[in-house]
Amino acid sequence: MVQLGDGTAIEMRERSELYLTKTGKETTIHLSRGSIVVEAAKQKDGKLYVESGDSLVSVTGTVFSVNNGTKGSRVSVIEGEVSL
Repeated sequence: MVQLGDGTAIEMRERSELYLTKTGKETTIHLSRGSIVVEAAKQKDGKLYVESGDSLVSVTGTVFSVNNGTKGSRVSVIEGEVSL
């Protein structure tokens, strides 16, 4: 489990790999492989993205999962709304 400064929580599944970048008010979670569940905090001034190779998810405050596998990415929204 990783918690970002804005309160966003990222739960990583086993054998998952990710890294973060921050540019200005934008934070991007780069999912290289595996699966994560993100409980995104409300984004007041900034933007939160999840990039998984073949997709880019824009988040405003929701709970969702992203799986990046050999056949592509799968995004599942548990609560709220995302833009893909």
